[in-house]
Amino acid sequence: MLRRYPRAPIASAGMKIIVHANSIGFGAGTTSTSKRWSAVMNTLQPLAGKGLTISNVSVAGMGIATNSGAGTMMATAPTSVDPLLDPTRLNVLMIHEFINELKGNNFNATAAMSSWATYCAARRTAAATAGAKLFIITMTTTPAGEAPSGQGQAWVNSRMASIADCNERMRKGYRAYADMLIDIAAAEPFRSMYVANDWTPAAFVASGLWGAEDLTHFGDSGHAIKAAVIARAISRIRRI
Repeated sequence: MLRRYPRAPIASAGMKIIVHANSIGFGAGTTSTSKRWSAVMNTLQPLAGKGLTISNVSVAGMGIATNSGAGTMMATAPTSVDPLLDPTRLNVLMIHEFINELKGNNFNATAAMSSWATYCAARRTAAATAGAKLFIITMTTTPAGEAPSGQGQAWVNSRMASIADCNERMRKGYRAYADMLIDIAAAEPFRSMYVANDWTPAAFVASGLWGAEDLTHFGDSGHAIKAAVIARAISRIRRI
């Protein structure tokens, strides 16, 4: 069950959305900024016309606690997320990142999930210190088919097995550290891809969401799916 906070007023000033994630969370892969999930979301009902604003502090290549060259969410949150917490609003923190973390920690799903919980606990502490209400939304991870230079299909399969493991752990245990789960991995065609468990380049291209040149960052159609799923979730915690 969701934690209950007083409903935000109809005016968008009652809610502040903060996004802390990787390049997919930022909006990489689209043909224009207007096609990013965050921009598309504001055109969908029941959010359309409400002027909902998002502070997106996501960083491409960033891991949770393992630095693969772009820093970590754990290290950057105190200066990028915590200062944005507003005591006069309901702060909604949307987080997702396992693609880079599992790449950097040798596919250790247990360690990744532990770091995720630690990250969330630290944000709760920061919110309490700031006297701010915090509502954490955690998200499952969509497929990623790109392998580092020198690695092949076996590497992709191993990371995808770890991502699927983390998704299942999150579905079962997210209430221990977050207020809501957005299960983007259960939306089609992502769900069917996880069921098929075929992580070859051909499978990614056949889905229609990825191009052959980039098997990690889905394009406009993938962002449209993500926008619709997130819009439904936001409408559950905000009186539109």
